[in-house]
Order: sequence, then structure tokens, then C-alpha cells
Amino acid sequence: MDFDHVFVECKNYEKPDYRDLMQLFACTLYCEVTDISKIPLGTIISRKNPKPGDITWEIRRTVFLKKMEHYESRLILFVDVSDLEEIVNCLERGDPAVIIRSKIEELRRYFLGMRRKL
Repeated sequence: MDFDHVFVECKNYEKPDYRDLMQLFACTLYCEVTDISKIPLGTIISRKNPKPGDITWEIRRTVFLKKMEHYESRLILFVDVSDLEEIVNCLERGDPAVIIRSKIEELRRYFLGMRRKL
């Protein structure tokens, strides 16, 4: 999956909440209307990622599963301090983007399996 634009929302607190997620989602809608980019990658960086079952995780799932124009999904990643450490460590070994790609693939497999059940 290629992205023309990446939106990054940085939060200097424990876990992002649904308001942070909705703010980032609103940016993706703006992009669609203005033709900046049809499918930007949204990323929320915080001290800790929300856990599956948290309301923020569930809203992100709903955002991903919601059918947009041409059935495009809005993918929003959660990245925390430990993820950032892994990315920095990958700078020394090779490609730091492998961490982001693996997070994207993990979520796509998880969420697309859910979409098939709908």
C-alpha cells in the first residue's frame, strides 16, 4: 500500500483517546474533499498505544471498516515509545520503515478479516 501523504499526530501523554483519533480522521476527510490525497496514512504517536478493546481501538476499527468512496479504508496506526525505539534500532541495521510496514500489514489482516464477516 503506497501513501502520498502521512499525517502524524504526536501526544505527550500515556494513551491517545477517541478525540485524538477523530481529529486525525477529520484530516483524512479533508484530504478526500480537496484531492490532496485520497488515502493518507494517519499515525498517532503517544507514550503508550491503546490496547485492543479500548474505546480508541474500537473506534479505529470502525473507521477502518467504514466503506468510503471506492471502498477505501482509512488506516490509522498507533505508534508508541517502544515502536519508536525499534525504528531507531532499525536505522543501524537497515530499513526503519519495516516496522511501519509490519504494523500496517498486521492491522490490515486483522481488520480485513473482520470486514469479511460483516
